Amino acid sequence: MENRVYYHADDFGVSMKQTAIMVDCNENGVLNSVSIMPNTGHCEECFAEIDSKVKNGEIRCVVHLNFIEGSSLAPAESVPHLLNEKGMLGCSFVSVLKMNYSSKREMFKQELKREIEAQIARVVSLTGTKKINIDSHQHFHMIPIVWEAIMEVVNEQGYEIEYLRISLDPLSILVSTPSVWRYLKPMNLIKWLLLGFLCPGKKKLQETGAKIPVFFGLFFTCEMKWDVVQILLPKYQAYAEKRNRDLELMFHPGAVVDEAELLDASNLELKEFYASSNREDEKRTLMTLKS
Repeated sequence: MENRVYYHADDFGVSMKQTAIMVDCNENGVLNSVSIMPNTGHCEECFAEIDSKVKNGEIRCVVHLNFIEGSSLAPAESVPHLLNEKGMLGCSFVSVLKMNYSSKREMFKQELKREIEAQIARVVSLTGTKKINIDSHQHFHMIPIVWEAIMEVVNEQGYEIEYLRISLDPLSILVSTPSVWRYLKPMNLIKWLLLGFLCPGKKKLQETGAKIPVFFGLFFTCEMKWDVVQILLPKYQAYAEKRNRDLELMFHPGAVVDEAELLDASNLELKEFYASSNREDEKRTLMTLKS
């Protein structure tokens, strides 16, 4: 089977307006994959916009596990350590990383399992298949305690993982392309180093039985502009083809500027992230690639 290139949008379903932008990127651009946020108030309504395209294979649908914002899908009393003072999901990457090394690790893992089980079940109820694709909001699934919780839920519920994101761009491509270094934010390099340290070993990856595409997007998170992509895409394609793997490019098209549409308007960091003007640049990239 020929290897595929997935032009992928994260955070699908935050709002209907954002969803409309992503649908436009599919119909008039190259977008052919989305990560759906299971715990948004618009999840079912947004999925209806792509239902037929998912089921006929035109769009790949990925479970975007979310522990950062919005309401929990598991009963609140069953996941108290995942919630903030407002009773909403409020984990940070650091807080979950601390759970991984805590003396109460098993208790935390059970709470993560309850929320993961509920979030996957919601997406499965929409897609109608227990064959699933998995990634997560801000790459939490790369943390060992979350990884273990996901794999236990998958085994216990009889799911089959088809695709799994490993959020690590090939370093060799970045090193050999100094013309794009000006677009590289130091924080994204730090993320790459941390996720590389946390990444499951080769044996654990093989045990999942999942396809793991070459990933293009961590170094240039929210910087997937045409100036970057046109230079790097041929190199990533050659890298993936040489290894007989699919390729996934991560985009964040569709700004959310209306506070009423956010899952947590009080989270200023996420508010800025969703409203970034770079999202319009990334939408233009998806449109330009079609031509």
